[in-house]
Amino acid sequence: MGKQLPPREHHLIPKATNLFASSQLVPGFPVRHFSSTGTSVSLAEFLQLLKEKCVCVIDVREHAELKKDGEIPGCVSVPIGDLPKALVMDPYLFEHRYKARMPRKQVQIVFTCLAGIRGKTAMETARSLGYRYVSIYKGGWKEWALAAEKTNR
Repeated sequence: MGKQLPPREHHLIPKATNLFASSQLVPGFPVRHFSSTGTSVSLAEFLQLLKEKCVCVIDVREHAELKKDGEIPGCVSVPIGDLPKALVMDPYLFEHRYKARMPRKQVQIVFTCLAGIRGKTAMETARSLGYRYVSIYKGGWKEWALAAEKTNR
């Protein structure tokens, strides 16, 4: 017998707060407009987005890479091979599997990976599935880790 899912009553979707109510498309995800042109965000913007928790950031590296290199705090881990199915699955199952709320199509998503290549593929996949507000952090784990190392010195 497979794992049983917890009852749906435990599915947590935060309610909109007054602080963000006027700037949200979806409760729990305030809208953030990027200052970068095009579809990529800079390191500074990426760090700010993580700090503000105002977009869904998805790291598409494989689990083995996350164990080897480490995780970027605040990112949802969805391996690139899972992404096409993950973005169309039932939100409850997404939350159970990936330990995070499934982003809705109106939510801004930033994809990241090791160095930007898979992030671009993820962004294109999301767009093909109807997600309109998608961007990539091209610097990926490598640039983020270097910046984190400099900050901790």
